[in-house]
Amino acid sequence: MLITSALMLGVYTIVKPAAEYGWTDPVTLGLGAAALVLLAGFVLREGTAKNPLMPLKIFRSRNLSGANVIQVLTVAGMFGSSPPCRRAGPSIC
Repeated sequence: MLITSALMLGVYTIVKPAAEYGWTDPVTLGLGAAALVLLAGFVLREGTAKNPLMPLKIFRSRNLSGANVIQVLTVAGMFGSSPPCRRAGPSIC
């Protein structure tokens, strides 16, 4: 329940309040902080659970952790290098 709530609130924060009010608006920051608190609660709960959904010890593997870091950097680079989409007028997206 924690991970579902955290991810849904995080996506909602990016799609709705950030797009309408901006990233520095108190509504956006508050919802983003709430999503991070829920995510932290999930990590804490998984660390103490007898049968966790996602065992945290898998991140001790250097190969897995390194592959995840490279994947995040690749996606961020692809997203950052794409041209911004315009809402009005001809679009190149």
